[in-house]
Amino acid sequence: MVSLPAPTETAAGGYSSDEDSDGDITVPPKQVTVYSELVEGMLQGDVVDTTSLSHKLLMHAYMVDLFMGGGITSSISEKHVALVALQSENGESDIDYITRRLRDFKITSHPVISPPPMHIPIITSDNIDKAYVDIILAQLCPATEKGFREYLKDSFLGILSILGPAFAGTTQTLSLATLLYLERFGKSYGMANSNVATTNFALRTYELGTTVTHKYREANPESTRNIPLVVRGYEAQIEAVCVMHIISNDETSTSVTYKWRQTGTIRSSISLSLAEWFLKVVQFADWDLNELDHPVLFQLRDDLKSDDAYGELREFITLKIAKTNLRKKLIRQITAIQECTVKAAQFICTTSHCAARKPYKNLHKTARAVMIDEAGAMPLAEASMAIGQYLRPLIIAGDEQQVKPTVRLTT
Repeated sequence: MVSLPAPTETAAGGYSSDEDSDGDITVPPKQVTVYSELVEGMLQGDVVDTTSLSHKLLMHAYMVDLFMGGGITSSISEKHVALVALQSENGESDIDYITRRLRDFKITSHPVISPPPMHIPIITSDNIDKAYVDIILAQLCPATEKGFREYLKDSFLGILSILGPAFAGTTQTLSLATLLYLERFGKSYGMANSNVATTNFALRTYELGTTVTHKYREANPESTRNIPLVVRGYEAQIEAVCVMHIISNDETSTSVTYKWRQTGTIRSSISLSLAEWFLKVVQFADWDLNELDHPVLFQLRDDLKSDDAYGELREFITLKIAKTNLRKKLIRQITAIQECTVKAAQFICTTSHCAARKPYKNLHKTARAVMIDEAGAMPLAEASMAIGQYLRPLIIAGDEQQVKPTVRLTT
C-alpha cells in the first residue's frame, strides 16, 4: 500500500504536497458560483445592489427550473413575487425581461387542439351478392343464423370470434364465415395448430363451398360462379416427390399412403394438397376435378394434354415408369404445375410451421384476411405469427375455455 502525504494549502489558494519532489502537485482554487457569492454576501451583511441581486436570483431560478424540468411556471411563482417589485434601471421588471428573452429566442408552443373524433369502420357484406350470402348462412340452423347475421352487422374491422365447446359446430361456422370473407376480401389464409385440425378446416371449407356453389348455380343458371380453390399446404419441396411415388406405385385415392422422408411419419391422406390437385388435373386413377372447380385447373389439364413440352410427363403418367435420367426433369415440371395451382388458390390452409416456409410465407403476408381454427390449442407465439404484423380481417374459432389463456392474450 502506498500512502500519500497530506496536502497543504498554498499562499495562492491552491494545495501542494509536503513531499519534496521535482514538481509540486497543485490543485486549482475552489470555484464558487455567483449565486453562492450573492447569498453569502447577504448573510454577511455586505452591501449588494438589490436590483442586480433580484435579477440574478430570478434568472438563476429560471435556468435551474427550465433545465431540471420545472419549466417557466415555477420560475415566476409566488416565491419570486417580492423580487418582481424590484425594477431594473430601464424600468423593465424581471418577469418582463424573462418573457422578452423567450420571445427573442422564439420559444413558443402550439395551442392545444383536440383531435377529431375517430370513426371506426364497420366491414359488412353489403357490397356482395345477397343471394350468395343467404345461401351460405342458410347452412346454419335458424337460431344460429339469426344471431350470426346480427354479429356480422356489429363486427368492427372484420374481426370475429367463434367460440364453442367440442362438437358445437365451430369449424362449420368458421368455414361458412370463411366463404363470406373470400367473397368480400379475396384471397385468405387459414391456419391451425395440428395437421388434423388443418385438414379438417380445409376440407370443411371446400365441401361447404361446393354445396353452396351448386345451390347458387341451380338458382341462377346463367351464373359462372365456381367453387373456391382451397389448397391444404404441406411441405412444398416433397409434394412433387409424393406425386412420383403415387404414380409409380399405381395407387388410388383410397389406398394412397406416403412416407414423409424427413419426419418418418405416414400420411394417410393428401386431401386438397398440391399433390392431390395435380392428380385430379391429370385424371390419374380415380382422381378427377369437379365440373365447377376453378377454371385454372382445367386450363392446366388442357396444357398437359396438348403441349409437346409435357410429352415425357404424359408418358410417365401412362406407363407409370420414370427413366432415371428424366426423374429430375419430371419433378421440375410437376413442381411448376403445382406452383400455378397455389398461385390461383383463393384459400390456403396450413399449419403455423408451413406458413413460415416458402411458398406459403409470402402468400400468408399478402393474404387479405386470416382465419385460425382450434385457436385454444395454438401457442401464443404461433397465434401472433398467424395474425401477422398488420391489421387484417380476422376470424378466431375454438373452445372458449382454451382460447382465454392463450390467444385472447394477444388483445
